[in-house]
Amino acid sequence: MQHCGAGDPIRQAAYQMSLTAVVHRLIKYGPDETLNHLTARDLLNLLFFTNGELAEWIMRAAFTRALIEDDREVYERLAQGPLIIECVAWYWKLVQGICGATPNPQELTEWVDQLPIEEKSLARLMVARVFPDTVHMDWLFDVPEHCPAIAFQLARIAALKTERMSAVEAFVRERPLVRNQAFN
Repeated sequence: MQHCGAGDPIRQAAYQMSLTAVVHRLIKYGPDETLNHLTARDLLNLLFFTNGELAEWIMRAAFTRALIEDDREVYERLAQGPLIIECVAWYWKLVQGICGATPNPQELTEWVDQLPIEEKSLARLMVARVFPDTVHMDWLFDVPEHCPAIAFQLARIAALKTERMSAVEAFVRERPLVRNQAFN
């Protein structure tokens, strides 16, 4: 948590006040669009104001967001803790497959294909970071609209090949939430 602050004491106080408002809305109304604007480190700062099941949910969201943002410090720290065991198991199973350390690659491929669409999109993003040439344009269009951060990161990787640039541009034009991720 020492790296998750705003730096200046006045900015830190304002930042914490805004986080309390986010927590209040989260408790009262459930998850909303505000959470799409928070980084993994922002989500970890929410833990100061929560406990119980909500804190566990926020840790899972922070872990997922850290994977999307490729914030290694955050997801490695969370992976070392005992609190989100199933998230860590999911992560290591996928990492073993990406690194070629899995005993049965076919089993891993079938497992990824059976994942819920959000998890499958995140798995594809992780694969794309290691093997950018494997990205299919279908992967972009399969990302649910409520996951613009995943779609944005995947679009950035897909755009590395010039022959995909026009398709990526069309995709981003169709999805304004993905375009807005560039400004977050």
